[in-house]
Amino acid sequence: MLIPIPVGTEAPLTRLPRATIALIVLNVLVFILSLRPGTSASLSKEQEIARLADWAFTKAGEDQPEVKRLRAEFSTALALLRAPERWDRVIADQEIRRQLLGYLTEDRELKRDHPFERFGWVPARPSLPALLGHMFLHGDLVHLAFNMLFLWVAGAVLEEAWGSGLFLGAYFAAGVAAALTHAVANAHSSEPAIGASGAVAGLMGAFLVVHTKTRIRVALVSAMALAPRTYFMSLPAWVLLGAWFAQQVFWALLTTKTSVGVAFAAHLGGFAFGCLTGAAMKAAGVMGASSGT
Repeated sequence: MLIPIPVGTEAPLTRLPRATIALIVLNVLVFILSLRPGTSASLSKEQEIARLADWAFTKAGEDQPEVKRLRAEFSTALALLRAPERWDRVIADQEIRRQLLGYLTEDRELKRDHPFERFGWVPARPSLPALLGHMFLHGDLVHLAFNMLFLWVAGAVLEEAWGSGLFLGAYFAAGVAAALTHAVANAHSSEPAIGASGAVAGLMGAFLVVHTKTRIRVALVSAMALAPRTYFMSLPAWVLLGAWFAQQVFWALLTTKTSVGVAFAAHLGGFAFGCLTGAAMKAAGVMGASSGT
């Protein structure tokens, strides 16, 4: 299995992309600050709640096929537990229902003061701080690293072409568009969506339109080998980003009725917004010297 990791582009830079670097630094700082003491104990408790919830849903599903079907819609029992509007009136067994409500209360108390709950984008309870704050939160180091890599690759070139002000405006607008798309697709979800991927997807869409033929340097890492190897190559933006977009469409359609913990609708919404933004900038002549490469 080869994992493609973007490492740069062949578009020349004539100045330091300060806004892009500032965004990356801010994301890293927020990630560090969101790491809380007692994370290990909290994770252990969360896993215990997940096991108990899974048992309860499985037990209820033995007598109620609709509960079994509902459980199959969610990737984990915890994800279903956090969507009480889906199961609260479906489960007939009052004792199991009481247990699940108790587990839900424990889960909410466990996460009540966590930054993901305070600033994550929750479609069921939208807020302005979350609409912006969720873009700087990441679940783990891999989540952060991939978003920051794509932010650097696309952001540095677009900032060169547009200037820092227009670039930042486009970035945050794409993030908002991605969040609103996610909310439309998951209107009743109580799960917080986090990450810069929606805003970064917007940059990728704009890059595809403005720098269609610009080649992106990619490191292909062999993840399955006993001694992992890395191969380097460059691909036109339309190939790499087009393939990424097709992958997102595929997974979005495949998981239409299943919660898998990835906001594919947000990716698609951000990417589409970015394409429109790139087209508008191109039409206005705001392209930069390197846009035709």
